[in-house]
Amino acid sequence: MEKDEDSDRTIHQPEYVILDKEEEQPQQQYAKEQADYLTTLHKIGQLRFGLGLRILCLLAAGIAAIATAIIAVLALIVVAMGAITLFLSKDINAQVLKALRNVRKLLVITFGLFLAVFSPALGLGMIVLYFMLKGESLQQDIINKVVP
Repeated sequence: MEKDEDSDRTIHQPEYVILDKEEEQPQQQYAKEQADYLTTLHKIGQLRFGLGLRILCLLAAGIAAIATAIIAVLALIVVAMGAITLFLSKDINAQVLKALRNVRKLLVITFGLFLAVFSPALGLGMIVLYFMLKGESLQQDIINKVVP
């Protein structure tokens, strides 16, 4: 221990220094995710889509629209319950946020599937882009199972 001449405080010097492992920089992570997205979008763009897939997208868009309507009604009920409690209950607030997130996801999927009827690459690309921006990994998405 050394004494500081300007003051009577004691300066403690550590005997060793612990170095943290270097973690992946956020910019490197973003670049990797962007490359994954562009690769997936490129694969989707190169595929040939027939009439069968377009009809399947139309049917899926119809089912997704019905599911969106049902989930939206349930979300409105949860929001009304939250409004009754003046949004003071943490449990109800968590349910409100979860319900609104689910409605938003279903809206994006419905719109993407409807758009995929006319341009499959654009519709599926929009769905992939949404989930990439929300932090979903493409390795865990269904899109990687669909796109070879």
